[in-house]
Amino acid sequence: MKHDRRLTVKQKEILEELGINPGQYFRVKALPNELYIVHKKVRKTRILKKGKDGKWYESYRCC
Repeated sequence: MKHDRRLTVKQKEILEELGINPGQYFRVKALPNELYIVHKKVRKTRILKKGKDGKWYESYRCC
């Protein structure tokens, strides 16, 4: 597993827009159109993708 990192301010804003509490997540991987986050306690991975309209959406693909 890759090293967990803190979220940036912009990434925290993205999570807040989606209704996700940014204080409970670490960033694992950040790509221009994808953001992989992991819950601090449960260790569940969530994938967020940027749509063609520029908005972020949660992808329901399982890791």
